[in-house]
Amino acid sequence: MKPTTALLCAAFTAASLVHAQEVKPAQPAAAADAAAPAATPAAPALPMDKISYFIGKNVGASILRQQEKVDMKEFAAGVKEALTAKKSSSFTMGSGLGQQFVSEGIPIDIDKLIAGITFTVEHSSEKPAYTEEELTTAMASFEIFMKAKAEANMTPEQRAEAAAVKKKIAENKEAGVKFLAENAKRKGVTTTKSGLQYEIIKEGTGPKPAITDVVKVHYHGTLVDGKVFDSSVERGEPATFPLQGVIRGWTEALQLMPVGSKWRIFVPADLAYGDEGRGEDIGPGVPLIFDVELLGIVKQ
Repeated sequence: MKPTTALLCAAFTAASLVHAQEVKPAQPAAAADAAAPAATPAAPALPMDKISYFIGKNVGASILRQQEKVDMKEFAAGVKEALTAKKSSSFTMGSGLGQQFVSEGIPIDIDKLIAGITFTVEHSSEKPAYTEEELTTAMASFEIFMKAKAEANMTPEQRAEAAAVKKKIAENKEAGVKFLAENAKRKGVTTTKSGLQYEIIKEGTGPKPAITDVVKVHYHGTLVDGKVFDSSVERGEPATFPLQGVIRGWTEALQLMPVGSKWRIFVPADLAYGDEGRGEDIGPGVPLIFDVELLGIVKQ
């Protein structure tokens, strides 16, 4: 996958994962309904400043994960060149990203997009331009619009397939809600406002990382049935990553953990990989369980 494609995929994947619980899942359509033509959605008054900033933050997190050195001035110039269509593309990552926004017909706010990327990539200590609540609300409206836009262009076969996927997602979510509701009753399990659950296996005494920090951890990830889908423990090598470059459940949990701690965290799908799932092992709408040991905060 080309870097620019990876960045845009990260942005749109993040958009689809934002608080899906605040949007009622669509009910599965009957076969006859699936074949019915869909109306083209009217363009709503989207809060593109917040949407652009949110996407920028997630593009920035993707840049950090790729561990590439990016000249932000040149990157910003490339994005602006593509989005304003002043001349043909001459940059790589920035221009490619901007061109893809143009091809998708997304009226991106250039300055807010760059601000979000810069805030994340440069580990800014300044206050973010928007609160998480503001970004969540904005992205919920954007997600609805983009899904409606995609569905309007589907063939009857694609709509039937999409209906089947929605049904599977609804089933997975229902099973996940039941699991987490029962798990919350267990002694020693704490549930946060977001729905994240954690159980302290060992309490550390070190500092707690900030959202702009890079951390070193050991982890062991399973589905609710115990199937292992990823484990640094089994690989025998700890993982290092920026807190802003992982799933939201991890970002939240690790900021609560003192260095030296080992927790078991139960992550709702909406704080993990949402309706998209990931790979062959993590289906859409499923919660995940991780044993996470915070080994340290990496000095930058």
